[in-house]
Amino acid sequence: EIIFSFNPIFMIVALMLTGIAAFTFIDIFQHMKSTKGYRSFLFWGSCFSLSISIWMMDFFGTLAYRIGDSADRLIVVSALSLFCCFIFTSLSLLFFILKKSWTNLVAGAFVFTVAVIGTGMIHMFAIETEPSYNLGIVMFSFLFLFAFSICVFWFLFYSKAASLYPNG
Repeated sequence: EIIFSFNPIFMIVALMLTGIAAFTFIDIFQHMKSTKGYRSFLFWGSCFSLSISIWMMDFFGTLAYRIGDSADRLIVVSALSLFCCFIFTSLSLLFFILKKSWTNLVAGAFVFTVAVIGTGMIHMFAIETEPSYNLGIVMFSFLFLFAFSICVFWFLFYSKAASLYPNG
């Protein structure tokens, strides 16, 4: 049973911090184009920033839903979800910097979508809500997020107006 009472302050903080972390990702990734020496450092920093933005939204959403839960269990599971999100986010960004092709765009967007959905599901199981998913809604959400990710990453890395693609 899902209780629809939650703390809106946590959700506002989550949206603000997620926006800041996502902007930081774009800014750091943009510097990869002009920097010659510290490209790997900037790449890992941008991966970390993007994974923090995904993780933060889910973490604060979990706190907003269940404030009184045990912090020990939530912190351990959150650390695991942050690590998984970092791995998937890094893999998705690798697709974007390896070669400029439609296949890499779709593969990177798919891995990014798995990172977002997976992190959300890990946090849902962390608060022991015994979620039951409607397969149609989950598939629609996955496809919508996947299509949105393709559009956003195409604009950031592949469009003629984008100056963020690190290899020119």
